[in-house]
Amino acid sequence: CFEGYKTIKTLGSGGYGTTYLVENSAGRQFALKQQTIIREEWSPPIEDQLEMIKNEILISMEMGKKNIGPKIYNSYTCKEDGFLKINIVMEYMNAGTLKEWYDKNSFTEYHQKQIEKKINFAHNAGIFHGDLHLENIFVNVKNGKPEFYLGDFGLGNNIKGLIDVR
Repeated sequence: CFEGYKTIKTLGSGGYGTTYLVENSAGRQFALKQQTIIREEWSPPIEDQLEMIKNEILISMEMGKKNIGPKIYNSYTCKEDGFLKINIVMEYMNAGTLKEWYDKNSFTEYHQKQIEKKINFAHNAGIFHGDLHLENIFVNVKNGKPEFYLGDFGLGNNIKGLIDVR
């Protein structure tokens, strides 16, 4: 189901999927989030699960283009062991989550302002995360400097979606 990607390790797992560090044939690394559509009596209808993942992909793509979240490179479906799986291939954040990074580094007011700026940019674009916490803020270190990104928009929504829900 990983279509030409070699799995290096598991980066994280949550209620809606597992994210892996993968590498393509050229040696470039990506984060690949795999979500399995569940057909259990207690789970939401398949159409609702697909709509939720589609929403996550669309919001994540927009946030990646605006440098608020990791860039999304591809998404595709596959069947494995009788299950439908959706894979999202995205930019790999080399320092992990804010929680992981914070355990080893000093968090300054500058870092806080950088994260607040990204949240404000998302809100100004009409996007609301819906599940923002230390493990959904990712860190990518370039030239020794951390840059923070908002990720995992599985519970995210836009203004129209919030109005439709109400």
